[in-house]
Amino acid sequence: MARFGESFLQQLGRPGWAQGMFGLGEAIGGVQGQLQQKRKEQEQLKRYDQIAQMSEQGYASAQSGDVANLTSRIDQLQQARENAKTLEEKQAIGQSILKLQGLLPGAEKVSIGNNARELVNIDQSLQQPGLTETAKQTLRQKREDLMKDPRTVQQYQAYQMSQWNFEQAEDDVKAEQYLDENSRAINQAIQDNDSEALEKIVSNSGEYSEAVQGFIRSASENNRVLETLREKRIELTTAPDIETHTKAIEALPEELRNQVQPLLDAYTKVSKEGWNPKTGTWSEGSLTRAKALQKKLTDTVFSLGNQAASNMYYSRLAEEKTVRKQIKQIELELEAPMSSEYLKQGRIMLQATLPRGEVPSLADIETQAKALFERDRNQLIQKLASLKGEEPVEEVEEELEKGSFVVVGGENTTVAMFKESVSKLGEEETIRRLKKQGATEADINFLRGGKAPEPTEREKRMEAFGTRDERVSALGRGFVARTDALGTREERMKSLGSRAERMKALGSREERTSSLFN
Repeated sequence: MARFGESFLQQLGRPGWAQGMFGLGEAIGGVQGQLQQKRKEQEQLKRYDQIAQMSEQGYASAQSGDVANLTSRIDQLQQARENAKTLEEKQAIGQSILKLQGLLPGAEKVSIGNNARELVNIDQSLQQPGLTETAKQTLRQKREDLMKDPRTVQQYQAYQMSQWNFEQAEDDVKAEQYLDENSRAINQAIQDNDSEALEKIVSNSGEYSEAVQGFIRSASENNRVLETLREKRIELTTAPDIETHTKAIEALPEELRNQVQPLLDAYTKVSKEGWNPKTGTWSEGSLTRAKALQKKLTDTVFSLGNQAASNMYYSRLAEEKTVRKQIKQIELELEAPMSSEYLKQGRIMLQATLPRGEVPSLADIETQAKALFERDRNQLIQKLASLKGEEPVEEVEEELEKGSFVVVGGENTTVAMFKESVSKLGEEETIRRLKKQGATEADINFLRGGKAPEPTEREKRMEAFGTRDERVSALGRGFVARTDALGTREERMKSLGSRAERMKALGSREERTSSLFN
């Protein structure tokens, strides 16, 4: 057993020595606490660095339109907030999350813009020569994927129309240059009555041919007016012809007449004051003024006529441009996929046909939405064909014309629609749904390829009356047309007889009243 020396035991008994030992222990414990605090601060700084890094990455993602990465950074920050050790740290992370969440709408817009620009780039790449079929297929697939987002499609259409407008602005400048370079030759050919030269100008005018023909017609009329006015030049014994000059001005577009009207008024005043119809001569000095005014009037009318011809040219171009713009817009709309709005409309339409409390299935809603989408597409195709001067025969129209449809639930149901539904739902489920909507066994048999059902009595009567257009045409358009077929009011009233005769035919008041309740 170890023994402590007496001197050591004596030291322990001294208060100063004991206090020194206590201070040493306290100092050692304080160093350990400082080390722990320092480690805690370093860990906190490290977490703050990580939070700052995630925030910076989120900002960068927002600027580039990377919504997925931005959302991922927000999720990481939310996890970090849950693991935060202090209230101050939680608050700091929460502020970063709010800032990044506020950037989401802008990031989505940037992302949509990026996708739309990528679609434009794909279109340009597909037009490049020498592209392999594999590369084309890859680009087409990517394009198809991007076109599934209606927002991207909308932005893409906006880019396409912006590019189209830019190209049209360039074409407008070229069209103006064309007229500047060829108007003199056109006018000269008109004055020379050189139809061969005019035909050559038109044939070489390319896309401006319609507008050029309009210019030629207007300019030809203007030259005819000029010749007429020149034939009416006054001399000492020539009477003024105010009527011819007035007609020439009235032939101008309304917006140009006011520019020449003061000259006509001045010429008319001088003519009335200077021309003596009794002697058939002009008074001294008035002839000179009248000649000067007549020449200026003729030149102004001709100049305004040329301006009207130019306006005709530009007006034709504007009309053609409007048609081309409509065609471009429709073509872009036809590229767009079915939007969610059709699903909404389809659900509303189906819900209206179901018993209260029953909800249409998703498959039924999608089928109805597709039918509505195809209906609108067919209308766009019809409009496009009309603008292009074509006469399309739609598949749906062909089926309707051939009678290959039945009316189920108030909607035309074709064989093709039945087959498509069978391919997705199966024949049994398709038939069940058709019966639920009111389809008869004859309807279903027809849709399965059997004989068309016999028309109902009402359908036979309506067929005998003819189509709605034929019935309306027979009646005439509008109230006036239909009442005219009955004769004038006097003729109709006369056929009914006098008021006394009409009342007598109806019987006494007691008889008329009693008939209402018997």
